[in-house]
Amino acid sequence: MNINPYHEHRQLLIMVTRACQLDCVYCQFDRTRPAMTKDTLRKAVDLLMTARHPEVKIQFFGGEPLLRMDLVMEGVSYARAAAKRAGKTVGFIVTTNTFALTDALRAKLDAVGVVWILSFDGDADTQDDQRPLRTGGTKFGSAFEQIGKIARSGAPYLVNMTVTPEHADDTERNALRLLDAGVGAISFGSRMGTDWTDECAVAYFRGIRSFLEEARRRGIKPFVLNPVGRDEPMIVSPTPNVDTDGTVYTGSVIPSLEKLLPSVVPIVRLGRLEEMTEFEQLRVDRAELWRRMREAVRGTPEQAVVESGLRMGQLSNAFFDRMVERGLCPGPAVPLVPAPEETADA
Repeated sequence: MNINPYHEHRQLLIMVTRACQLDCVYCQFDRTRPAMTKDTLRKAVDLLMTARHPEVKIQFFGGEPLLRMDLVMEGVSYARAAAKRAGKTVGFIVTTNTFALTDALRAKLDAVGVVWILSFDGDADTQDDQRPLRTGGTKFGSAFEQIGKIARSGAPYLVNMTVTPEHADDTERNALRLLDAGVGAISFGSRMGTDWTDECAVAYFRGIRSFLEEARRRGIKPFVLNPVGRDEPMIVSPTPNVDTDGTVYTGSVIPSLEKLLPSVVPIVRLGRLEEMTEFEQLRVDRAELWRRMREAVRGTPEQAVVESGLRMGQLSNAFFDRMVERGLCPGPAVPLVPAPEETADA
């Protein structure tokens, strides 16, 4: 099996708030902590500007970042000025569940030139089951409408579709629902924080393959990020992120799995912003992170969840390699390295 060693090291996730309107089944974290301060936000941007790469990216994350649009726009304004001083160019990504999105807000962010990452899992039944509103009820229609508008607008975007074992059999149907709405760019993600059975894993990958084959029959070749981005296994994603309080982490355990995997939190914690002087300090050896994570959970109830996440990531890389060979997906954009030998048969 292979993993992306992460060569560019030029993107930073900034969690402006942990607050969210949804109560997603796969998010296990404390939503009550205060939002990021402007001072912390600026420190995060300043650290990114020390990156060696001349082109850097900020991904506004949460929680739901659009609940703190003031911090998003502050970050954009400050980063543009900082990039100019550093002789760099800076791009912006907004990850959103779309439930706070309005036409006016969308136009404001489109004017900034953001790349949209839209978290949406499929049809109304799947959305209501996996991503219910914290207050009850549903806003599926308005959220889905905004996705369609972005897809038709010409703005750069990607729909991130998370699949749980319970809805693995619905993978093709949900992906086709997006395709029928005009969505041409998608990323598939298997739910972390759960133990995937062989049966559910097979159903998940079979659904993706069937979706890609159906798209080809229709004469459509959607862009699929998975074989290009190569962030799998996501549990050891190489992109660093800054929490609302200024703590810096790597991987995807924080925030989504912090309650479920407490033994792993110290492993992915890189330090505090005030302790960092160069962005290069946030670079991690993914193979070593992988080894330390497995060691930390060995013999604990968390072990099955971590092993399942690593295994699904390995299977995903192998699966999308095959889809690339069959001409159903674009090829990887970065070279790969062998995963730690001890996990090859995990």
